[in-house]
Amino acid sequence: MKTCMFCKSSLSELGRAAEHILPRWLQKEWNLGPEAVQPSHFDKEGRLLSQRKHTYSSMIAGNVCAPCNNGWMSELEQRCRPLLLNLASGRRTARSLANAEALLLARWTVKTCFVLHFSSNWRRVVPENHVFKLDEDAYRLPHEVFVVAHTFNASREFSWWQSTNWEYFTHQNAIPEKDLRTLHNCGYKIALRIGGLFLLLFHNPIPQLLTCLRKRRHIPLYPRWSHPVLWRESEASWPGSSMVRFYVFAQSVGLP
Repeated sequence: MKTCMFCKSSLSELGRAAEHILPRWLQKEWNLGPEAVQPSHFDKEGRLLSQRKHTYSSMIAGNVCAPCNNGWMSELEQRCRPLLLNLASGRRTARSLANAEALLLARWTVKTCFVLHFSSNWRRVVPENHVFKLDEDAYRLPHEVFVVAHTFNASREFSWWQSTNWEYFTHQNAIPEKDLRTLHNCGYKIALRIGGLFLLLFHNPIPQLLTCLRKRRHIPLYPRWSHPVLWRESEASWPGSSMVRFYVFAQSVGLP
């Protein structure tokens, strides 16, 4: 039986919703609906495995029920809308967020990343127990799941990136083979670029390997300021190209 990815209820009983991965209000705001996009899935050697072609307006998730879509998800979108636009346009920075705003943005990031993940032409990595209704203003994401942000030059572009690759700050062969397999099979990174706002959801399933983040580059949204991580000094400057900077932001989250 097909069930809603968030509340686990039967879709045949509650009705299937047309949940737009890129919110309709953002498509309208930036006139992105008719724009063509070509998501591509590559292996770690860079070989193309699969590719799709469609418009942003046709990027729809089919595994969300109507009550979730029209209820807590719609409310979350409306509450987060002014915050997203201010951050994407450069009127605010990630470092300026209050704690309540950071949690709100983290919840929106998790919801959007999971909908994107389960609707994309990529292998399923996110565990089922990581996905549930994000309808409460409470810190209750699964253990070792993190959300960080970065703000850069304002723009009106949307893109995303998913990977199980991690940057290693030691010899990779110093990490036990079983841990490397767990990282590849269970760890994940899902990143969103919304104009000048970069968002990254990631899961490191090996607690004894503390995640490495860049000081002043990865701004914690969840957990807020008590990340059990290692902080590395950032380079004096990061790439000036927005797309390259987005990739570095996502890829440079690594392991010691």
